[in-house]
Amino acid sequence: MNTEDLKILKKAVLIEAEGENFYQLAAANSSNNEVKNAFLFLAEEEKQHGIWLRQMIQSLAPGQNFDIKQLDSGAGNDLPPLFDLSKAQGQQKNTLELSVFHIGILMEKASLDYYREAAAKTDNQDAKKLYVILSKWEMHHLDELEKIYDSLSEDWFDHQGFSPS
Repeated sequence: MNTEDLKILKKAVLIEAEGENFYQLAAANSSNNEVKNAFLFLAEEEKQHGIWLRQMIQSLAPGQNFDIKQLDSGAGNDLPPLFDLSKAQGQQKNTLELSVFHIGILMEKASLDYYREAAAKTDNQDAKKLYVILSKWEMHHLDELEKIYDSLSEDWFDHQGFSPS
């Protein structure tokens, strides 16, 4: 693996660590248990992504290899929703969770773009496959966060006495 691939992997590890820390901080500051659990779930997923990326970096050492098959088990499956939106409805009175979900959307979109670009740049087939798998996870996170954000936004508008619809 060349130095450009290593640079991409190192930045990816940082992206996942930042995501993990962000979601942990968001969970610690959330008063809604459903929302808190969603943030903790996302933090754990970001942590796992970082582990996979570190394993890919370690596989660069002589005599080491990366077992890409460990990722195949869940990558193609339907991923679970982050939480039951119906349990959070009627509880959105402030904008903290809305702001965090919006920032999460921006972070997941940036991660998705990064992994797609990384997959296009690398010649290493294991790294390419890892980036494709990670981009699928990030797309799932993005889709789920957008659904949650839309639902909580509507709920917030209702609490303000008007609705966007």
